[in-house]
Amino acid sequence: MTSVKKIAKVGEDASTKEMLDVIENMKQSHSDLHTLSKLATAHHAASQKYIETGKAMVDHLVKISLGMDSRVEDVAAVLTQISSLEKSIFLSFDDLNTTVLEQLSTSLSRALDAEKKAIAQFEKSFNAQQQQLFNDLRKAEKESQKAGKKSPQALQAAIQAITDKMTEIKDVRKERLKNILLMERKKHTDLLAAWVAMVDAQNSAYSGAHSTLAGQRDQWAAVSQQSTKLHEKSEALLNDVGSKERTATSIGEMGEGSYDEGDEGYYDEGEGYYEEGDAYAEAAGTFTARALYDYAGTHDYELKFSAGDIITVTNVDEATGWWTGELHGVVGPFPGNYVEALE
Repeated sequence: MTSVKKIAKVGEDASTKEMLDVIENMKQSHSDLHTLSKLATAHHAASQKYIETGKAMVDHLVKISLGMDSRVEDVAAVLTQISSLEKSIFLSFDDLNTTVLEQLSTSLSRALDAEKKAIAQFEKSFNAQQQQLFNDLRKAEKESQKAGKKSPQALQAAIQAITDKMTEIKDVRKERLKNILLMERKKHTDLLAAWVAMVDAQNSAYSGAHSTLAGQRDQWAAVSQQSTKLHEKSEALLNDVGSKERTATSIGEMGEGSYDEGDEGYYDEGEGYYEEGDAYAEAAGTFTARALYDYAGTHDYELKFSAGDIITVTNVDEATGWWTGELHGVVGPFPGNYVEALE
């Protein structure tokens, strides 16, 4: 007859020992994963500071560009465009940083707490089940001793009952080992899935940033290399140098008498000069446009409006498609394709 003692020692069962080793390893790794969660939280905080200072940096860049003279408006327009795109990039980094916090900090911390409770429940239920099975096995052993005194048939049935109980114990141990192995694997695959989610967020942020900047980079670089090429307004200013003197000299040469700054003739000519300048400002100056769509902007300095608003346009940059205008006393840049010029 098979001895109960031979199969009843839990510590000597290979599958049970393996299961207990897995549980111990999971408990030990809990500390390392908790440290990873804390590091992810610290990384999120540090990255958020970087993102916020980056946003402030590009906002200040716009402030500088808006303060530039119209003679370098092509440079100012490029800087404004760059700052707008950079701001959108930092906003995408915001999404990436949120993923780090949610996947590698918050979710991981919650998963560790849930695992701790699951392991405690597993150990408790396993011990209770094992105790019940061994009590049943000892009871079957006692029944077999009594059956041996009755008849061979009774003894055979009692031995079969012991064999069935031993098979049940083996099956329970196998199922329990499988459960804990799956729990261990899920713990690590969940960690991998969280990291893959962060990689996806990184790819989205970095590839988006690259395509956004690379598409405009050559145009920006071309403007940056034009340090010796003056803007047309600067050329116009240079062409105007000495125009008053030439006009006054020509008046003298026509026999109108000697040149005197106090002469009424020069004063009239000077008035005419400034009136001509005013006419130029009017020709190249403001016009009105109607907003076709709502525009909330991506920067605080951009002009915000609603569909139907009438905007006073003060500058149009054909190269970048960005216009500058005024609405309700606020001045700022906005995309020209959001409006239509009025006659």
